[in-house]
Amino acid sequence: AAAPAPVEEKRFPLTAAQWEIWYASQRGAAASSAYNAACILRLEGALDTDALPRGLHQLVARHESLRITFSPKGEEQIVAPQGRVELPVQDFSSTEVTRRDDAMREVIGRELERPFDLGRGPLFRACLVRVESQRHVLTLVVHHTVSDGWSLGVIARELADLYAAEKGGRSPKLTSAPSFAEYATRQAELRPNSAYAAAEQFWREQFA
Repeated sequence: AAAPAPVEEKRFPLTAAQWEIWYASQRGAAASSAYNAACILRLEGALDTDALPRGLHQLVARHESLRITFSPKGEEQIVAPQGRVELPVQDFSSTEVTRRDDAMREVIGRELERPFDLGRGPLFRACLVRVESQRHVLTLVVHHTVSDGWSLGVIARELADLYAAEKGGRSPKLTSAPSFAEYATRQAELRPNSAYAAAEQFWREQFA
């Protein structure tokens, strides 16, 4: 039997909102956390530390935006055909009780402040802190070019379902995710016109 054709990366233009953030990040905030967005989830009870990473991998596989990087000049974004998110675990369950919360906040603070590399990615990361055997804190951090505050709510809800499915050995209840590439491409097709081009050129000259 013939081998399946390799899945290729997708390349397509940035949306207007993405371009604004990408451009601003190149004007001085590229090495900062100015455009980091985060969701911090407190997890109570027994945690399946094998099912959670699998749920995260399924989440990244579902959403093209979580597999995006950007070309050096910002002319296009690239969706990798596959993506993985690591889940480092910081265990403070044996730390002195009075120091656990401070240690946890320090780890989370570092994750929130660590900058992303828009050209290399990934632009989505996770970190798990074990405070006690049945008390964990999961931190999800994403760059604002590929997600916003509202979308973080979607990510949290979907991760909960994907985790439950992986833990229970069942299929998730989620419907298929829409293609971000199609959305961005369609927006780019509608955007160009002479007035837009003239305005864009004017502001490029002002910023120069």
